[in-house]
Amino acid sequence: MESNSVKHTKWTVSDCITYETLLHRDKKIKKDLHQRDREIFKPMENSSIDKSRALKYWLSQRGKSEYLNEKVTPGDRFQSRFNLLQVILLILGILSGYGLVSGLLAYNGQHPTNISIYFWVVILNQLVIILSIPIISIIIRVLANKQSDFKGEPYNLSVVGGTIIPKLFEWADKKIKSTNTSNDFDLIFTRSRNYQSIIKLKSASLIQLYAISLNLSMVTTFILLVLFSDRAFGWQTSSSFISPELVYNLCNKLSFPWQWIWGAEVGYPSIEQIQATQIFLNQSIELIDPVNFHAWWPFLVLSTFTYGLLPRILLLGLTSLQSNKYFNRFTPNDAESNI
Repeated sequence: MESNSVKHTKWTVSDCITYETLLHRDKKIKKDLHQRDREIFKPMENSSIDKSRALKYWLSQRGKSEYLNEKVTPGDRFQSRFNLLQVILLILGILSGYGLVSGLLAYNGQHPTNISIYFWVVILNQLVIILSIPIISIIIRVLANKQSDFKGEPYNLSVVGGTIIPKLFEWADKKIKSTNTSNDFDLIFTRSRNYQSIIKLKSASLIQLYAISLNLSMVTTFILLVLFSDRAFGWQTSSSFISPELVYNLCNKLSFPWQWIWGAEVGYPSIEQIQATQIFLNQSIELIDPVNFHAWWPFLVLSTFTYGLLPRILLLGLTSLQSNKYFNRFTPNDAESNI
């Protein structure tokens, strides 16, 4: 009969960290580890289990004996710090989004808010980032293959994941004055070839979580500013190349995802509204219809949602699906174990 401890064989990052920590400790033990592991597997002698279940059973039994007094495994410490980092990134994203929108859309009540900078920084910049992700992934994969052939270690992990994440955990440990979790996580990075997918998925989830909180905060702040204050929006340029027709064509193309619901003058400004809201130096705005100044905010909010928030939610969901798929078939490399 199989033990209850091996019914659930799906591995987690916490399991991997505890597993690697135990292997690391075993290297310092001089007694007969084979005899110890034979004692661990005695209850399973008549059971037929695969390697993943065997390693998970070994982990559960070793964890019970090794951390009986501590009551917290290295994997548990990692998970608590990871949860703390998620909360910190959420708060930073919310504060950053509020500060960014409040700063870019500052309004003194005398002159319309120039949306040009917001348009380029928040909307087009994020659109470029989203479109460049596949290209960057291909470049990183090529560099990783070349680096792997030369040194045996993946390029993207040693530069990105292997530097940033341990530093974040080290910072979290100092703040709460606890056991150094970054050292436990370093054991994963020292065998990054075995755990490279875990590192990439965890890094991606942290990045997307911050981006989601940032964009959600920007959308929420923008809507609240419009609801509880009467604001005028216009646009400016010193370049003769940027004409109202060019701005209209750009807005028309960017609003394609929602044009079937909200068309011109609702989902994006019409050519007449764009011409009317172009602000020139020392221009008086008293003769301009106030309705035209309100034509910009629906387009800006919808663009921020469509090209900022929505892609990040989809990427986080894709990362979660990849993580579940990966761990459903994951088994640690047991080359250094005595199993």
